Amino acid sequence: MEIEKIECCILEREQVHQALLDLIEKDTVYDIVYTINPADGLDQKIIQSIASLERDSLGKPERITGIIQDITSRRRIEQDLQRKHEELSAAYEEIT
Repeated sequence: MEIEKIECCILEREQVHQALLDLIEKDTVYDIVYTINPADGLDQKIIQSIASLERDSLGKPERITGIIQDITSRRRIEQDLQRKHEELSAAYEEIT
């Protein structure tokens, strides 16, 4: 099945699966960050996925709408900035 090929690339499969169940069963908005190993063998990607559930007039799930965004670059920049901040803070502590 295609879904199994996709799911096997997601490192936090259980977390993503639970978020989807919570969306369907409890109408909890799906806003999750997870890591994937692309099937083409390229570097890992960090993904943010936000989704909501739409129900029909009887209250049955009708469709899920949302956004899936690759935030790998943003996360790497944030990590670099955090590391630089820690280095500068340590250097400041040494001179004061």
